Amino acid sequence: MTEKAGAQGEEGRARRARAQGAQGASAGGGGHGGGACYDYEAFEPGAPVDFRAEVLPLLQRSCATGAACHASKNGSSLQPYLGPTADTPPDQVGDAELAALREQNVNADAGGAVGMKRVAPGDPEHSFLMHKIDGTLACEILSCRETCGLAMPPTLKPLSAGERDTIRRWIAHGAAIE
Repeated sequence: MTEKAGAQGEEGRARRARAQGAQGASAGGGGHGGGACYDYEAFEPGAPVDFRAEVLPLLQRSCATGAACHASKNGSSLQPYLGPTADTPPDQVGDAELAALREQNVNADAGGAVGMKRVAPGDPEHSFLMHKIDGTLACEILSCRETCGLAMPPTLKPLSAGERDTIRRWIAHGAAIE
């Protein structure tokens, strides 16, 4: 076997292992506890996603469940604002709430995650939010100062693979918040 063929074989095995880990993590409760990296080589961003209609309701239901989580507009370095609670219809979320969400997340440093943004427009693989909701906190591209914290949401039912892909597509298409 040539060196090149051996390297390609190793790369293929590694890619399959990552994909199986991501699939296994999804099958095991939304990636919470799996730790394997998501297989971005197999990810197809598809059509653009409407933030207010498709992403905001997911964040409201799973992340902005109260001030102790991510519903405080003031946010903090470890608890950024991810929208008002689900009792506020997405079409009634005001400009101030959207501006706070954008400011605290899009292109914002990810606190404890070294060199990573919370939401890196166009780059879901390097968006800490995706690692948190995928449960890939042990992925080798992620380096945290002390701890990466818990997978999100920590106490509610994890987002489904399809719901996580909706957020992933939104980020891949530039993470516009309007």
